Amino acid sequence: MKKRFILLALVIAGTFIFANGGIPYNYIENGSAKISLINDKELILEKEDLTIKFEDDFAIVTCKYNLKNNSNNEKKINFAFNIPIEVGSYISEKYSLIYYNIFENEKQIPFTSKSECKTDDPWCNSYNLWKISELNFSPNENKSVTIIYKQRTNTKGWIIRGIHSNNFFKYNLFPATSFGNGVIADFNLTIDKTDIMFQEGKIVSISGIDIKDDKNSYVISKQFKNFNLNKNKELVIEYDINGFYIGSYIKNDYSYGNRFRAKATSELKEKTTTYSADNLHDGDYTTPWVEASPDFGSKDIVTISLYGNPEKFSSYYYTNITHLYILNGFRKNEKTYYENNRVKKIRIVAQGKSFGEYTLKDRPFKEVNDFNFAYEADLIELDNPLLPDNFNIEILDVYPGTKYNDTCISEIVILDVSIPRN
Repeated sequence: MKKRFILLALVIAGTFIFANGGIPYNYIENGSAKISLINDKELILEKEDLTIKFEDDFAIVTCKYNLKNNSNNEKKINFAFNIPIEVGSYISEKYSLIYYNIFENEKQIPFTSKSECKTDDPWCNSYNLWKISELNFSPNENKSVTIIYKQRTNTKGWIIRGIHSNNFFKYNLFPATSFGNGVIADFNLTIDKTDIMFQEGKIVSISGIDIKDDKNSYVISKQFKNFNLNKNKELVIEYDINGFYIGSYIKNDYSYGNRFRAKATSELKEKTTTYSADNLHDGDYTTPWVEASPDFGSKDIVTISLYGNPEKFSSYYYTNITHLYILNGFRKNEKTYYENNRVKKIRIVAQGKSFGEYTLKDRPFKEVNDFNFAYEADLIELDNPLLPDNFNIEILDVYPGTKYNDTCISEIVILDVSIPRN
């Protein structure tokens, strides 16, 4: 999503709304433009330091250019920085681009905004955003130009609530070929993925530039000599932060009250502690529901009622259940996890009809938080969407514990295609 600067002389196509004559879905208040770039052999891009830091579904970009006027003449240019916008369902540029600032020799300078649609789509959900500033060069002057901006990274769209496709960041390198011969003597790239790793996410792929991800490092960097912009036109980084999305969803879910109720055919009681079905939606991953049947809980049933908690938001209900997250086992600690049974196979039944049998993974123990929940829980995709008011989860088989014959489930999260109506 982010792109780079560019150059110099701009050709602005009058006051037309857009080059294709359409009105974009996300219009730019400052007007539209068709930008054409020219090349200046005497303005040289000697060095570029590019740092990309990911925070949730944002990228914070800092790029510093060292420019040299190799001419004995003064130069006055329009300097244009290109940021491609993939609108998707976003409703405004302000939602996609949080801020943009440009500095000339460490001093902030003004800019204007122009946009051009990249497709023939009359709604123009994909367009180039140009930030244009005036730069003046004295004869043989060296100058630094720094741009700092924060932009929401693109996704391919929501699959369902709580599950998100990967995020994509794009940075356009080609426009800087307008300087000199399109070769940067020194190009330094740094990718800061600390926030991604903290949230149990990962870099999925890096393309367009020869740099490899080190899965164990929070920051990766590489220095390039004589970097040819003509051969490296676009940097694309794909990253996975599904844990961030499901974590945000879960926290939002509990802040509005439990949106389903649960009861079970049996509940284990030990002294003053009851491992009730209420634990399945309490937001605490260390407190499980535990069955109390003589065997491992064969045929024990958990009933999920979809009409919310009447003590909170009784009218807040789901309309179309498609997926469940099931956090298996007793997750208080490693000891309780392995000593007790974990569910191996379940059947989901509604209105007397089976909606499928599903096998859960027997995962090694890991402490669970909001960010890694999506990776540690089993995602159950129902064979058919659930529409009824309630449904049953029936235990068919288990992974046996090392000490107790008690079967445990720590948490259930319900996902739906349609947003619950209030």
